[in-house]
This record gives sequence, structure tokens and C-alpha cells, in this order.
Amino acid sequence: MAKQEYVWHTVSPMDALRFLSDNGPKLLETRVGRKRICLAHDQEEVRAFDAKCPHSGGPLAGGFIEEGLVVCPWHRMKFDMQTGDCPKGGYYINAYPVKVTGQRIEVGIPKRKKFWGIF
Repeated sequence: MAKQEYVWHTVSPMDALRFLSDNGPKLLETRVGRKRICLAHDQEEVRAFDAKCPHSGGPLAGGFIEEGLVVCPWHRMKFDMQTGDCPKGGYYINAYPVKVTGQRIEVGIPKRKKFWGIF
């Protein structure tokens, strides 16, 4: 299987500074490239994943963090912030790799493959 390639996007400096300013658990919705993502800060780890709950479109940044899971504020659907899996099954969110260097946050979005590359 081919190794996944990423395009790395820098989170806006203002969002990154606000997000990294304290160590408590928190969520922030932001834009990287053309995607809306949610950043999570929990146990000194920064995670990135889709901003919307796939169950009903709830804003995951409006939810809360519970034992390594992000909980949607609308119907309490839970997702693993590292893998994107839902413990109950049936739903998932995309989780993205994160690099933190000082006050800079970069999120890796999978490189899109051109469909004509398969011919």
C-alpha cells in the first residue's frame, strides 16, 4: 500500500496563538486550505479532525472532550480524536496529522489524487 502524502497547511497565527496560550482541554474551529477543521487540545496533544459531526452536522468545536473523545453538542455522538472512529460504530470523522513548532500549528490534509492518474 502506498504511503499517504499530505499537503501541510499552517493554521492562522492568531488562531494558533489563541489556541496554544493555555493547556486546558479545548476545541477550536478554524480553516486550513479549503477545509473547516476542529483543533483539539487534550493532555498536551494537539489533534485535528473534521469540524462537523457526520451524524447530523453538529459543530464539534461546540462540544467537549471526554477521555480522548470529542463529543458532539447536538446528540452526544462521540469520536476518537486520534483515529476518527466512533465507539458505537456506523460513523467516523477524518482525523489529520498535526505538527506543532513553538507557536506554529500545521495540519496535514491528504494530497488529492488526480482521477486520470488511474488510467
